[in-house]
Amino acid sequence: MVRTKKEKPISELAVFDQNTGWIMKYEYQIKPYIEFDDILKKDIFIIELLTFREFASFRYDIDYILTNTNREYKIQIKGLNSRDIAFPFAGKAAAKIRITDMIGNYTFHIIKKNGETNSFDLKVNPYERLVILEREFLKDKKKHKKFVEYIG
Repeated sequence: MVRTKKEKPISELAVFDQNTGWIMKYEYQIKPYIEFDDILKKDIFIIELLTFREFASFRYDIDYILTNTNREYKIQIKGLNSRDIAFPFAGKAAAKIRITDMIGNYTFHIIKKNGETNSFDLKVNPYERLVILEREFLKDKKKHKKFVEYIG
C-alpha cells in the first residue's frame, strides 16, 4: 500500500501578523458569555473552550485545571478525553467553564502543556449580559504564539 502525504488545510497553517508581530496558529477558541442557571436562579459567567479542529469520529472533552487568584484566572489545558456515549458523533472538543458571581474586569490566561500562554482581559457585566474583550496579549512575543482565537 502506498502512503500519500496529506497537505494541511490553509486554515491550519501558521500566519505572521505584521501589525502585532504575533505568529498565529489557532488551536483553540474561547467563547465567553453569560447564561441564566435554573438551579441557582442567577446569571453565571461561562467560558466555552473549543478546539479549532473538528473531529470526524468522536466528540472529545477538553481536560483543564482552573486556578484563581483575585481577578486572575488560569486555565491550564491538560489534553483531550473521550466521552462515554453510545453513539459517537462529529464535532469540536469542548469544555464549559462555569464561574459564579463575576462583575468587573478579569484576566484569563490559557496555558498549554508546553507552557505557552495567551491572555485576555475581559469586562463582565451580568446586569446587561455583556462580556467585552478589553485586550488580548502574549506573555513573550518571541517565545509564545497566538494559539487561542476569541470568538465572543
